[in-house]
Amino acid sequence: MLRANHRHSRKEELICNPDFSINALADVTGYNSRYLSQVINDEYGCNFRNKVNEHRMIIAKRRILDVKKYGNYTIQAIADSVGFRSQSGFVQVFKKVTGFTPSMFQKMALSNE
Repeated sequence: MLRANHRHSRKEELICNPDFSINALADVTGYNSRYLSQVINDEYGCNFRNKVNEHRMIIAKRRILDVKKYGNYTIQAIADSVGFRSQSGFVQVFKKVTGFTPSMFQKMALSNE
């Protein structure tokens, strides 16, 4: 069980690094970056950046819903914590994925507390 949690946290740490790239993934996995890019395109029907952003949104939603730990975080702090360099980029992707702005989502999470 500890091993699974460690693996999960390592994956999250990689994905939430703003410098995470297809080349970084290639370094970690030992596969060629072109091969990885092709596999992601074939398996998920999207490019590497979209897949990373999808995972970042899962993490961002989980963090926003964790009011005890992240309830006092600003939207910028959440964006930073999941690897976005700009709040506007984060807001745009979050809204595209969830249908809500992060601040709306955060208000709902806080009101359910």
